[in-house]
Amino acid sequence: MDLSRTWNLRIWLPQVATALGSSYAAMGRLADALPLLEEAVELASAMRLSSAQAPALSALAEARMLEGRLTASLEAAQSGLEVAQHTADAGTRLGRRGSWATSPCSSPTRRAPGTISAGPSRCRASSTCDR
Repeated sequence: MDLSRTWNLRIWLPQVATALGSSYAAMGRLADALPLLEEAVELASAMRLSSAQAPALSALAEARMLEGRLTASLEAAQSGLEVAQHTADAGTRLGRRGSWATSPCSSPTRRAPGTISAGPSRCRASSTCDR
């Protein structure tokens, strides 16, 4: 966090705060985790980084659940889901093809039954995408 602030790399602050806050929550250090996660949500929202806001809200929901604040946890989880759905919808409308969700290679109907995908790198390497 300090490095991101010192070098004025504000774009990374939400992701770093989310990762650090999640780690603190997993270790049971909720007093350290919650302020970081709340800051991550606020920063991502202020910067309009929905790709960082959804994971931050998800991590905040988990930390609040561990704290025993179930209603607040549910609210954060629902907000995170809405942001994630909005982000996915926008990507689909814009025609982005970089994720598994929108890639024709990820479609189960394009694979023989019982086959396992090698992942997105296979799709980029092959122009036919196992069609």
